[in-house]
Formats: sequence, C-alpha cells, structure tokens
Amino acid sequence: MEPDIKTEKNLQIGVLYDYYNKLLTEKQSEAFYMYYSLDYSLAEIAENMGITRQGALGFIKKAEKRLAEIEKVIGFREKSERTAAGIDRALDLIKNGRIDKAVRELEKIKE
Repeated sequence: MEPDIKTEKNLQIGVLYDYYNKLLTEKQSEAFYMYYSLDYSLAEIAENMGITRQGALGFIKKAEKRLAEIEKVIGFREKSERTAAGIDRALDLIKNGRIDKAVRELEKIKE
C-alpha cells in the first residue's frame, strides 16, 4: 500500500508546528491549530475567528509557508531526526557488541 501523500504532508507540517509555532502570529497559529489538530473545516475556522473562509485559508497557507521558511533557515527538525537516527544506529551497534563503532557513531552525532 502506498503512503498517503496528504497524510505525510500533514505529519511533516505538524512536526514543524510543534517546533516553531511560537514564531507564527497569533491568528496564523490559531487557524493552523484548528485546521490541522482539531480537523475543523475552513467554514468552522472562519466562524470561530470571525473572518471569511478565504481569510481562514490565508492564515493557514501563510503559517505553512512561514514554518517551511523557518525550518529551511534553522533546520532543527532535520537535525533532530538525524540525531535520533544516529542514536538508533549506536544502540544497534551496542546490542551487537560493537562498542567501538557505537562510540564513533556517538562522536559523529556530537559533532
């Protein structure tokens, strides 16, 4: 079964939101949260925020763009995922008794 592209995008953008949501405007963050976390429709978001559906979509799109821009500059999500993968490799090496290689892997992560 092929992965659902929309679900994968939603997961990736959700992770970026977890890292960087404080760097969004209050309205962007509010609309984004309702859309992605609460699964509200644009109409529901618009009603809750007292704006149009187009306005709700605008806040969500601006938030998505801003999160992607921030990740491009800061790269925290990417670094975090790389670190976690390196730790997993080191743990596997330790389980297999390859302590020297595990130490080298951990030193690479530290750099």
